[in-house]
Amino acid sequence: MTRLPLLLGLLAAAFVGCEPDAGLVAPPSEGRVEIVVPLPRAVLIGGDSARSVRATVTLQSATYRIDQTRTVDPSMTDTLVFRGLPADEYRIRIELDGVRGSGAQRDTLTFQGDTTATALGGQVRLGPSVRPARLPGLVIQEISYSGAKGSDFYYQDQFVELYNGADSTIYLDGMILGQVTKQLDAGGIVRAGPIQLTRAYRFPGAVGGRTQPIRPRQFITVASDGINHTSALHPNSPDLSTADYEVYAPQFSLGDVDGPPVNMVIVVNPKQDFVLNLNSGAVVLTTGVSLSGDLVPTSEVIDGVEYANSLTNIPTLNEALDKAYTGIGVTRYSGISVERKRPGFDFNHSALDFVLLNRPAPGRQHDAADLYTPRLVRR
Repeated sequence: MTRLPLLLGLLAAAFVGCEPDAGLVAPPSEGRVEIVVPLPRAVLIGGDSARSVRATVTLQSATYRIDQTRTVDPSMTDTLVFRGLPADEYRIRIELDGVRGSGAQRDTLTFQGDTTATALGGQVRLGPSVRPARLPGLVIQEISYSGAKGSDFYYQDQFVELYNGADSTIYLDGMILGQVTKQLDAGGIVRAGPIQLTRAYRFPGAVGGRTQPIRPRQFITVASDGINHTSALHPNSPDLSTADYEVYAPQFSLGDVDGPPVNMVIVVNPKQDFVLNLNSGAVVLTTGVSLSGDLVPTSEVIDGVEYANSLTNIPTLNEALDKAYTGIGVTRYSGISVERKRPGFDFNHSALDFVLLNRPAPGRQHDAADLYTPRLVRR
């Protein structure tokens, strides 16, 4: 999807102007608290005991740009202490790797748990209960939405990546990848109804077909433009010429170019080319079984991920789909994308599930060099 520069500039000026960093607040120096997280050395499952061999604990502040992750061996220590924190509400997540049995009967299991608590002073002890974690199958793995780093309003390098964490092949035939306008209320309950889509793209084939496979542990990339976007002007933009799918819409987007990837089908009126909101938005993957105009039932959502650049954003999706959004502090035309910390692991909590990448990683899991560390600024 390559547009003419004039059209690109007009679109950018219409809805994606620039603004300063949001939500990157340096915490105050006074009122420090200490959070203690107990670490289970063994977890009971099915009457057996799984020995803990590695614990990864993530702590995030609800107000400040504090996101700390530590990995320890629970056999060496039974607690993990986070010191020198400002008084605030915190989210704690534990990912625990355990071993059950030995020899040929040895199993490696993963457990997860999270909790939220307010720490106002002194020492606070938080012990999230853990439960077996599983790869849920098909998930939205990465979203690159912020536009190329620079100031020339280039955002054709956007993409959404899917990942199959299941042990068997899944077929994408007829499924819909959509950008959410809002989730409607139902029965007097906020965001309990169907989801309204601004843009939606259907994978080729009929629902239930077997022509568009995604194999176990495979990444699939859906690109706005299936071309190489890396250039001297945009050195951090990805090469999407090897993407699996793209949206080709010359009838809706002047100057659109058909790249090598397989074309998606545009299904929501008014039909529009692939454009993700550069500030905030929600992306869903649905079964594609039911689409009434621009509405899809919540029951058909396979996965939903919400992103926002400010802590003051009102959520688009309900907590059953996504408990908290990722992307705090990401500005337009920063080149930053968001990707799951671990391939396929979905806790329906994007604030904890995702990390920011300074360099998008289509078709693969990011490495340490890709990670983005935001600067802290005082208000």
